[in-house]
Amino acid sequence: MDRFSLKQFDAVIFDMDGVLINSEPLWEESDLRIFQKEIGLTGYTKEYRTQFLGMPMEDEIKIVAADFK
Repeated sequence: MDRFSLKQFDAVIFDMDGVLINSEPLWEESDLRIFQKEIGLTGYTKEYRTQFLGMPMEDEIKIVAADFK
């Protein structure tokens, strides 16, 4: 029987978040702290934030900037 070796693969794709750890609550807490308390966007709520789940941070920032001009 052959031993398993990573040399057999050209690439490996692994999704850690939600599999090994759940970092979403930490992201939610930090987003709310930054946007509400530090920047002062009181309209940035948990409900508003749900539209950004799974979205790259760069895209979220663009939308937030447009929504809170």
